[in-house]
Formats: sequence, structure tokens, C-alpha cells
Amino acid sequence: MEQIAALIEAGSVPLKAVKHEIYARERALCAPPEQAAQQAGYAPRCGKCSQLERRRDVQARIAWLAGDDVRLIREKRRRIEERLNLSAFSDLMECVEIDEGSGRLLAVDWRKVKESPLAPTIAEFSFDSKSGELTRFKRDSSLDAIAQLRDMHGFKSPAKVELGGGDNPLTIERIEHVIIDPANRDSEKV
Repeated sequence: MEQIAALIEAGSVPLKAVKHEIYARERALCAPPEQAAQQAGYAPRCGKCSQLERRRDVQARIAWLAGDDVRLIREKRRRIEERLNLSAFSDLMECVEIDEGSGRLLAVDWRKVKESPLAPTIAEFSFDSKSGELTRFKRDSSLDAIAQLRDMHGFKSPAKVELGGGDNPLTIERIEHVIIDPANRDSEKV
């Protein structure tokens, strides 16, 4: 028990190697080892994640970082919001060539897409089976991303409808979420 406590306490100090620290932070956020290694700057499939997973200092740092639920939730929320904002508000037209005379779309410069933050917004590719040419691609839905951001920030209020008139109008509200605190729940009244 003392060894575990000492290991966790040792994890409270950031790692000296920046790549190791980034790796530990990514792993604490539940990123797969290979993805965490790439985020830290290692080459894909280089095997560095296996070495880092065996290091005691990295294990201790991951354990310590994973214990901070508030920070982890804040960071996950930030990442989700960043990704949704990218889908909602990015403009893929920045990476296309248009014929000035006719206004027709000539081509998509996939190098520009790959090098820009727009790459994750491409959700689907279709290729011709014979030529291997890209025939169609689909982008994330901007409207879906906006709807998720709206819900995430609580901008979706109950829908209200007023019926009748006069002195006693009837108002109907549609409630989207009902939260019941289990500690105070009275099952007969619910």
C-alpha cells in the first residue's frame, strides 16, 4: 500500500521529458497508447508507446493525472467543443479551386485539406473501384454540430405554446430533461 501511495505521489510532479508528459496526459484522458504517442510527437507505429507504458514514472504520472476528475472532464469537454466548432464553422471552400470564368468547382486540393485543421471534418470517401479515383466525399454536418453545441451550452429551452386567451390562458411546456436526485427521490411521487 505504501508503494502505491509513493508511486502516486511521485506522479504529482510533471515529467521532465515534454513528450513523456504529453503522452501521460493523453493516456489519462483515455487515449489509446498509439494515439497518445502520436500526439506526443512520436512516429506512427514506432513502438514507443510500449516503452512508455512500462516506465514507472510515466505510470505514476498517468495515475496521478487520472485522479483529477474535474480537470479531465474540463479537458474532454474542451476537446469535444473544439471538434464541434470545427465541424460547425469551418469552410472547406478554402481548399478548392474554382474556374473564374464559369464559377465551376475544378478540384479540391487535398494537400491543403490534410495540412489544415479541416481534415477531421471529412467523414466519408468514395472511390471508383477500377480507377481508384475519388468520386465523392462527405463532410460532417454543420447543422448537427451546431445542434450539439447548442445542447452542450444549454441554449435549448423548453418549447412553450399558449392556448386560449382571456384571463386564464393555458401554457404547455415540453421539458427535455428530468433530473431526479436519487438521495431525495420519493418513488411514490415520481
